[in-house]
Amino acid sequence: MSTSGARLQLHRRRAYRYLMPLKRPYGTARALITESTNFIVHLYGSHNGAAVEGVGESQPRHELTGDGAPDNRSAWAFLHSALVALEGAELDLTTRTTAVDGVRTVMADLDRLAQREAEEVHGPKPFRGTLLGVEVALLDLAARAMGLRISQLLTERRSRARISIATISTTATLSEIGDRAARQKRFPITRLKGDGSLEHNLALLRAAATGNAAAGRPKPLWIDINEAMDLDAASEFVRAAAAQMAAGELPAELIVEGPLPQEDGVQHADLQRVADQAVADLDAEQDLRLQIMADENIWDAGDLSELQARGGCRAINIKAPKAGGLLPSLDLAEAAVAADPQLRLCIGGMLGTSELTAWALHNLGKSMPRIDYMTTVPPRNVAATIADPPSRYSAAGSNVIALQHEPGLGTRLLPEVLAPFVQDEHDLDDPAHHPVGSPAATDVSGLDLATLPDLFGGRWLTAPRPERRAGGGTFLVNDIEPGQVVFTMETGGWADSLRRRAGQSPLTTEEVAGRAATAGAAAVVTSAPTLRADLPVLTVDDPRRALWAFGAHARQQYPNPVVAVTGTAGKSTTTDMLQHVLSGTDRVHSPTGNWNTIDGVSLTLAGLLQPSDIAVLEMAHVGFVGFGNWSTPEMARPDIAVVTSIGQAHADLDATLEGTARLKARIFRGLHGQGVAVLNMDTPHSDLLLAEATAHAGRVISYGRHPEATLRLVGYEPATGHVRARRGTEEIALRLGVRGEHNALNALAVLAVLHALGRSEQDYLERFAEIRPLKGRGQVKKTRLDDRRLTIVDQSYNANPASMRATLRDFGERFQRSRRVLVLGDMLELGTDAEQLHTDLLDAVLGVRPDRVYLVGEHYSGLWERLPTQLRGARVPAAEDMDVHLRQDLRNGDVLFVKSSHGVGLHRLVKRLQRGELHVPTSTGDATSAGQRPAVRPADAAASVPSDEGGGAALGFWSRLRRRWTAHRHEG
Repeated sequence: MSTSGARLQLHRRRAYRYLMPLKRPYGTARALITESTNFIVHLYGSHNGAAVEGVGESQPRHELTGDGAPDNRSAWAFLHSALVALEGAELDLTTRTTAVDGVRTVMADLDRLAQREAEEVHGPKPFRGTLLGVEVALLDLAARAMGLRISQLLTERRSRARISIATISTTATLSEIGDRAARQKRFPITRLKGDGSLEHNLALLRAAATGNAAAGRPKPLWIDINEAMDLDAASEFVRAAAAQMAAGELPAELIVEGPLPQEDGVQHADLQRVADQAVADLDAEQDLRLQIMADENIWDAGDLSELQARGGCRAINIKAPKAGGLLPSLDLAEAAVAADPQLRLCIGGMLGTSELTAWALHNLGKSMPRIDYMTTVPPRNVAATIADPPSRYSAAGSNVIALQHEPGLGTRLLPEVLAPFVQDEHDLDDPAHHPVGSPAATDVSGLDLATLPDLFGGRWLTAPRPERRAGGGTFLVNDIEPGQVVFTMETGGWADSLRRRAGQSPLTTEEVAGRAATAGAAAVVTSAPTLRADLPVLTVDDPRRALWAFGAHARQQYPNPVVAVTGTAGKSTTTDMLQHVLSGTDRVHSPTGNWNTIDGVSLTLAGLLQPSDIAVLEMAHVGFVGFGNWSTPEMARPDIAVVTSIGQAHADLDATLEGTARLKARIFRGLHGQGVAVLNMDTPHSDLLLAEATAHAGRVISYGRHPEATLRLVGYEPATGHVRARRGTEEIALRLGVRGEHNALNALAVLAVLHALGRSEQDYLERFAEIRPLKGRGQVKKTRLDDRRLTIVDQSYNANPASMRATLRDFGERFQRSRRVLVLGDMLELGTDAEQLHTDLLDAVLGVRPDRVYLVGEHYSGLWERLPTQLRGARVPAAEDMDVHLRQDLRNGDVLFVKSSHGVGLHRLVKRLQRGELHVPTSTGDATSAGQRPAVRPADAAASVPSDEGGGAALGFWSRLRRRWTAHRHEG
């Protein structure tokens, strides 16, 4: 039993978000890195009457570490929640075991908190990179209080950490590789950053081998390909590498790290078998060691178990930001040694981290059950050293890290050095805090609450304190931030669906106000009087119009550029692309979720009261319809207005393409002759868009394949994502991280906005490679259904004829060796032409060469009748009715393409597939089951095209079928 003297009590919890530039750009297959955003967690406690501090560095690396979008906003918000949860925390320091167990208990609680706060973008293992900093700070705190090094607290197995390699980045040219390799005298291995090109990777390896040989130090090679290949390309590469190893062009030992995407990570086991077979087939005189190293797919012991079940690899790369801490990293290492004593273990790091991370990982290295490779070199490429003492080598030319002399982490934070790089701060025990050294700290942001009645009328039931300011406005009761004004939704024409989505249904006004008070809101604006002593309450006739006025006023006060995006398809993706690309240099304010009607735009505008450098808005044309004197273009008054595409959608407003184009073109009216209009010249009625843009904009930038486009798409390679564009005589080349020519055009819209802002596109090109699909807009998801492995291409968020054709075309270029299954739902709001527009998709459907087609909804009867019998899976009236057919029909290895309008509910089907929880009704397709109509199925529904025919029926069949359908359309 511990005594009170053995307890360490936490008193203060602080965190800094800082942006650290690199001295030299660092290139990988993903991107060219020039700076890095990290969080520092700083904990203060007392032990036996003495003050003690602990620090740790969080490394939120977006989807790589489960930390969400690249702007890190959700990770930063979660860190605040985690620090709140640490209030009153204690650690029992009676023994090392009780101390470590205490840290494990705290971190288990925070992991559960992470699961509760996570959204789909964070994946199944959320906020791991953020949690790392908290855990290291706790370990540092405990170890310092006990007078131990962290490695001693964790059980030190060696006194020194040895660094295996320093990596040569992709910024090095082929001619420089040999010299750089030769100069790396201290390291036993040469490590290179590769890309998706087989020939280029082999050339890199040969150049490094030549340099090492010339220096008289032949050594193993290691190439990190950063998820740039698929299994076929990677297999071809390892076979070619094996041949060159056997021929003596490459050394006899080669490590190939992480060539496959994270979602295909278990296939590294398949690639290891390919490598082993390639070496065996060569029957070389010398012993060749071709090791595949699993990387981004190995988060923890559970992932290792799945990899080992598939056959395993020769090596794994353990990354503490993916594991969520040093303790789970140790757990992974212990599991690896137990599963395969021959498995080689590496501790890897992340780019752009500080001395705090270097010391943490060196302590981890000394605690590992075994360590074969370590890549965490002392950080010398960052602009400033923010901790002292710095990590260093023990002697000139040595790869051994110098001994640690201080307890805990071994180094201390230098706040005065950190200060110029800090962007934001959490300080839970000091309400009067301001961010250390942050320029934003001097901003006078927000709106004086006393002025609200001047904006939209009303009277105060509970008046605010003098000079109390509002930091934004919201109606999302589950996401209220401190300082926001909360608008209730009991009157004002709010749709029931909107109230549910906002979390206000079925709450009463009093319950909404209670949540606002608990969250630290600045005030509540309502039409249902509710008197509260703990919160200012303003009563108005119409809270909805009050929100519009609030948002419009925030826009009027905003001094920086505003970019507004609309279009039938592509607006959400383009908005997200803009946010990601610009966030490399700017604080970007952008929508939370897909709120793009007049209410959602008002919500986004209300956030302009907080400091930012640029705002990006998404607008649906519903909001262009005037409500009295209100319309979104007038409220937003954009400096740059973008129209991405025109297609059939929202027939309730206008059923014609021309009418849709006129609605979308209204966005340009908000420019008032001074801003820049950006438009797609390839879209229907681009002439109408151009006329409206010319009439209302001070300048027009067009893009597309159209020969008269200002920014012209001249090349797109689906396999690599390479995009080439031309503006006049200037050519711009980039690699895009999302697939499809439609996304290449969206990328051109982003380039056009950069040009309109006066930015150099070259400064942003590398960020395009980091872009990933939005939720329900092309994410590739791996799942299991019983014992069947499935791949889902999730396009379930929305659909219209244009986006359906574009995404089907992209899907048709992928997964050609797999059995391909289409699950298509209705495209809604297409009016009287809906049936024909669905039937007209037949050529796009057949162009995929699917093995099975499943249809959901009422508009596909014409397409179903024209489908060849052997392709018909099932046609059902509702998404829930499809479960039984998919459970019965799907095969191991199937790839599903799922797309529909959101209201059809296929996004819920995707979730059920991911959970392996498809409904199993008591009677298949029975009209008496839940009152449902029976499903339509072909007579030979059990028949299917064999999957070993390369993805479907013979090419001749498809060619004849396509010719017949084309002839049918022309005759019609």
